[in-house]
Order: sequence, then C-alpha cells, then structure tokens
Amino acid sequence: MPISWSPDGKWIAYVDALPGNQRGLFLLSVETLERRQIPHTAECLDDWLPAFSHSGKQLAYFCLHNPNGFINGLYTVGVSGGAPKLLTTVEGWWGPGAPAWTADDTKLVFSNPKYGSVGTASGLFEMALADGSLRKLPVNHNGYEPAISARGDKLAYVTTVSDGHMEIWRKELLNPQAAGVRLIPSTYEQNVPQYSPDGKHIAFESQRSGVREVWMSDADGTHLVQISSFKDPRTGVPHWSPDSQKIVFYSPQSGQGEAYIVDISERMPRKLVTNIHGIAFPSWSHDGKWIYFLSSGAQPGVYRCPVQGGDAILLVALPPGDLGQSPAESFDGATVYFTNVAFNAVLEMVSIKRPGTSSVVDGMPKVLNLHAWTVVEGGIYFVPADAPRSVRYFDFKTNEVRQILDMAKDFGHGLSVSQDGRWVLYSQMDEVNSNVMLVDRFR
Repeated sequence: MPISWSPDGKWIAYVDALPGNQRGLFLLSVETLERRQIPHTAECLDDWLPAFSHSGKQLAYFCLHNPNGFINGLYTVGVSGGAPKLLTTVEGWWGPGAPAWTADDTKLVFSNPKYGSVGTASGLFEMALADGSLRKLPVNHNGYEPAISARGDKLAYVTTVSDGHMEIWRKELLNPQAAGVRLIPSTYEQNVPQYSPDGKHIAFESQRSGVREVWMSDADGTHLVQISSFKDPRTGVPHWSPDSQKIVFYSPQSGQGEAYIVDISERMPRKLVTNIHGIAFPSWSHDGKWIYFLSSGAQPGVYRCPVQGGDAILLVALPPGDLGQSPAESFDGATVYFTNVAFNAVLEMVSIKRPGTSSVVDGMPKVLNLHAWTVVEGGIYFVPADAPRSVRYFDFKTNEVRQILDMAKDFGHGLSVSQDGRWVLYSQMDEVNSNVMLVDRFR
C-alpha cells in the first residue's frame, strides 16, 4: 500500500488493518514511534492512498464506499484533528491512485474513471477546495496516479492499458513458414489496420497522440501521419476509397455518430451529409459511388448513401439492440456482408438488387468479433469465435474453410489482406505497458 511522508519528514501516513476486515489510515512518528489513527468515517470500508499537503497540516486520501460499484470517496482531514470532509466520489475498478496537492495547497488533482471519456477510461481532474469546483485537465483521457513537482510547475502521470494493448502485425501469406512481424510498434493501442487498394498505404486507429485517432503509414509501417484530430476516443474504423486517395471513418465527436471523408493529401475531414443519423462503421463501394454504414437511429439498419451525400437507402432493417456491424461490399458489388452482433457473431448478407431481407452466409463459422473478418475476391478471411489465435479462409465457391495461420497471442481488432494476396495485417494482443507522461509549465 502507498505511504506518504510529511514535508518535515517527521510523520508517515500509512494503511493498516482494522477490526471487522477493514483498513484505516494511521500516522507514525519516525522520532518516537507514536502511532495514531486518522478518524474512520462510518461509510468507509477501507481508507487508502494518503497524500500530505505541502504545509503538512492536511491529509488527502480515498476511502472505499462500495466494493461492488468500485466507488471511492475523496476526503481531506486536518492532521492535528477534526472530522474528515468528503469532497467527491470516483468510480473505477483499478483504483484512482493517490491525489496530488498543488503547490499552494488550494487544489487537488486526481484521476476519476467515472468522469472519463468512455468506459473505465480515466481523466485527470482538478478540484478547488474553497468551493468544490471541478475542471477536467486537458491531458490523456486514461491518465491516473498524478504527481506535482514541489514548485508546482510540472505534472507527471501514468497511462496504461490494464488488460494489455493491441499492436499491428503483418505476415506473408505466400510464405506460411515465415514468422509474423510487428509492423507498427507502439506502447499505445493500435487497431483496425486497412491496406489501401494500391498496396502503398495502411490506415489504422492509434492512441499514440493520447486519444484514439485515425492514422496512416506507408505499407512498410514507416512515415506515420495523423489523419484525424477529433479528440474523441470513439473515433476510428477507417476504410479506403477504391482509388486509394481517400479514407472514410466515423466519429461521434459532434454528439452523435457521423461519417467523415478525408483526402489523404489534404487531411481535412468533411462530414458526409445525409438524412440518417447515428452512423457507425462506414465503408466504400468498389465502384466508388456509395458509402455503406450502420445506423442506430430512428430506424436501425444497414444503409448506403451516395459518396457526395444526400438521402441514404435502407438495405435491411435491424431490431434495436441487435444491430449489425461493419458492412462490407462483395467485389462484384452485388452483396453487402455484415455481422449480426459485435462478438461471437454470425455473418449475414443482403442483396443490393433485392434489399429488405438478410440471410446467413451458409457454411461460414461464427467470427470472433465485428472486426475479425475481411472480404476478398474469392472468399473471406476471418478469425473464428472458437479459435481466437487462428486466421482461416472461407471459400465462396466450395463453402470450405481452411487454416491460414496461427498467431502467438489473442487476436485484437482488425484484419486486412493486400489486394495482391501477399500480405495479411492483423491486430494482436500484447503485454501490459505503462507510460509516464510529463506536462511542463503546469502552472
């Protein structure tokens, strides 16, 4: 358990066991070995993560209120006595990390997953003790464990992916014995790689700028360029135009899901203007005239819209709560494939000439997730739901499935095969990584 030294070096704040399988905060004198307990409030199960103020007169700490909801209260208390004061509550399964005092002891900086951008992603927040006002700091959305320098002019914090992160790998399909290669290394998560049709570039999602954005590289993983800058962690899922000059992706940064098209030479995304809202997972038709997408709006379903914008056409309606995912057109332009759910998914298809009804792709096994398949001219490469470290191939003519490659670790999100059939890109889970970030001129 973390401890905290008083500024004069005479006291240590630490955690110790209490009766009833609880934990409390104690102060230990390093001169006399005197020990005294910080008052333990009734709503607290465990006190932890103490932090002395710079004056040494106050202690900030967290206490666990609800182990099922992972709710922690942020408190301050006078070191010389007095009742603890609850400032706010935070929520997150990994714990918030100890709070940090600003140099003048008027504010506390802490991480709070409850207020984070998405899911359990944490944000760093600053609270003014005088009035309880709260502001989110403009730093990485999954930052935690803040520390402020003694002068107060620098802020350091940690970012991590708790269950590992995903990296982009490449393997040569024409040489099955060759090992896979980590193509675009990063300590940040990277997903959904997509080869351009001309084989010269790769579009992908990356958190290397702090928040998930769309990026592009050369085919060998070099010359990385950031394509989007929406600062919304839900931005992503890029797909190429047939001429390899544009990318379509989606982002809800405007408040609802929208499709955006960007020319890779200009790098200025423009919104696809259509009559349908709640757009996700856009992709291009092979003739370059249409954008397919999923909508979770008033009429959920799979749609297509002219690439220049305008009214969208419903291809197949889907019941709310059971939405299709990641529509992709067949090479002959006659069929659109999509998964029926996000995980352990059945692949379905709908005819462009006979919209309205979808059918299951006969003989096709369930796929691991919505990004675990890609359509090529003769069939579908996919990661099966029951073998997350395997890539297989479904042949349209024979309905046969054959093994293509095995991965060293679990598959992540994203599968793409170069148009010449030589290379496969995939996302693979890697080890847990932490990054220490530094904000200069914090004050």
